[in-house]
Amino acid sequence: MSKDEILRILKEKIVSYTPLKEEDIHIHSDLRDELNLDSADVLEMTLFIEEEFNLYMPDEQFDSIRKIEDVVGYIEKNYMQVI
Repeated sequence: MSKDEILRILKEKIVSYTPLKEEDIHIHSDLRDELNLDSADVLEMTLFIEEEFNLYMPDEQFDSIRKIEDVVGYIEKNYMQVI
């Protein structure tokens, strides 16, 4: 799965539960500062990632995620190991 595909899936999910539009979300967007996602939003996204990509995200990884690119990188690295 490419970075662009992962980004597209994440954008669709974030747009589904926030007032953001897809064009507001970029690979370098900061989840909290730029996209104004609170901890509940980030937790929802984490649960979505675990379900959608069949991955487990440990708490320490969850805490280190700041930007969309962090999420994409984590999925890309770990999704490929699952396949």
